[in-house]
Amino acid sequence: MCSENLTLLNCLHMKECNRKYYANAITSFAVNCGGKQTIYSDPLPIRFDDDTTDLGAAGFHVNTSMQWVVSHVGSDPFRESPRFVNTSQVILGTDMPELYQTARTSRSALWYYIVGLSNGKYTVQLFFAEIVIEKPGKRLFNIDIQDRNIKTDFDITKEAGGFRRPTNITYEVTVVNSVLKIHLHWNGRGTCCIPYEGAYGPLVSAIRVFRPESPNNSPPPARPVSAPSNDDKRRGVVAGIAALCIAAAVISSSVVYLWWKWVALVKHPNA
Repeated sequence: MCSENLTLLNCLHMKECNRKYYANAITSFAVNCGGKQTIYSDPLPIRFDDDTTDLGAAGFHVNTSMQWVVSHVGSDPFRESPRFVNTSQVILGTDMPELYQTARTSRSALWYYIVGLSNGKYTVQLFFAEIVIEKPGKRLFNIDIQDRNIKTDFDITKEAGGFRRPTNITYEVTVVNSVLKIHLHWNGRGTCCIPYEGAYGPLVSAIRVFRPESPNNSPPPARPVSAPSNDDKRRGVVAGIAALCIAAAVISSSVVYLWWKWVALVKHPNA
């Protein structure tokens, strides 16, 4: 094992990664579990890393950018079972169908470690689609993030509303030691042998980690109104005086008219 791999793996057991080794902390991560590298450009460029390394009955893989590790423990090293599954069938209900057509699976447990993250709050998205077990079979497994259980007996088909249908889990997490840990593990429940022996355990199609949107996304403040110039002040004063003059003229005319009517009534009371 090369020294770089040892340095990265040591991060998983330290309170904080070596800052000299990870001078440029990352703030996002995405992997196409069990599939080739895939890039989406809408609305922002997202590269889902390749994750097609065969880990055997038990093993781990450090990606080429030294930013994440995938680890797997199989339940039966003497019987062959697929570490990846895929389908050529169309996955409906998503604008990222390629992500759901492949998946990494395990008879026992899968771990994904994202290493060298800048500390802070993140959104974790887990992508799932059941592409192996149809009814009457049932896949059940648990999901932990940062050693906290977020799903027990998670059933992809039930959550998605059917076979070969997509479903996502979104979870907010705080990273305080530069490492994010995602653990999917079989808990001994569900189907064991449908459609083939060993068709059970966790299955995941893709993972994405990114900074959440700012909670203070309030509208921008209104543009300040500039102070009036001297000319503007002059025009305002003139307009005000003119309005007062007009009002005074109207009032005076009314008073004169009423006085004239009164005089006329006094001089000609029988008119």
